[in-house]
Amino acid sequence: MTLKHFNVIALLLFANFSWGQISTGGNVIKDPRKQALPERRVDTTNTEFYFQFSPQYTFRTLESSPAPFGKDLGVRANEYALWANSVSVGLRNKIHNKFYFDFGIGFSSNKEGNKYDSNDTSFVTSRSYRHFAVPIKFSYITGGDISFHASIGATPKAFFNVMYLEEYTFQNAPRNRELVEDQGYTSFLLDLTAAAGFRLRMSDSFGIYAGVEGRRQLNSNYSVQSPYIRKAYALGFNLGLYIPIQ
Repeated sequence: MTLKHFNVIALLLFANFSWGQISTGGNVIKDPRKQALPERRVDTTNTEFYFQFSPQYTFRTLESSPAPFGKDLGVRANEYALWANSVSVGLRNKIHNKFYFDFGIGFSSNKEGNKYDSNDTSFVTSRSYRHFAVPIKFSYITGGDISFHASIGATPKAFFNVMYLEEYTFQNAPRNRELVEDQGYTSFLLDLTAAAGFRLRMSDSFGIYAGVEGRRQLNSNYSVQSPYIRKAYALGFNLGLYIPIQ
């Protein structure tokens, strides 16, 4: 064997040994273009608890009742909308894939205001209609840490009371009075609701959500013999916290 043949064989053996070190050794060379993808969390929650706060711009439709009880709206025709707050807590249960059934309890309110003058007296008034509420909704929620949600539903309401506030100036002297009314009102009311917004999962333990909601009352706040028919409506926001429990 010549020296030339020996050099060729040695070169081949060295190349084979070096390749084995790269492919089977402890330090494997990785392609920097191939980065590990972050692990995506899979939402397996079937039930969650929620707490919701709802500031809403509230008003009503108001018309005279049919004869013989109805009368002209008078100064009530000039009433204006006011902001009111509602709160609720409840459970949200998965019924199929991305569809959920919501059931809760809460406190609901809507308001109206007025301002008028009578002889030498100026009045600024507000009425707050307050109810115990049972919001019932069907919701659709997409997956992921940031998700979209939408819901439609109905909210039965039991009448609690009406808070009437009056501020007036008589002969340049400011005065005020507060009345709580609970007679002459409908005991049971029903709202239709629709909402949409976004959810943000902060961790596996809790998340937050925000969105817009509209609601419309189907029957009148006042009894059949009242001179007016009042049906409330509202448009506002839902701000909430949810906690997976199952």
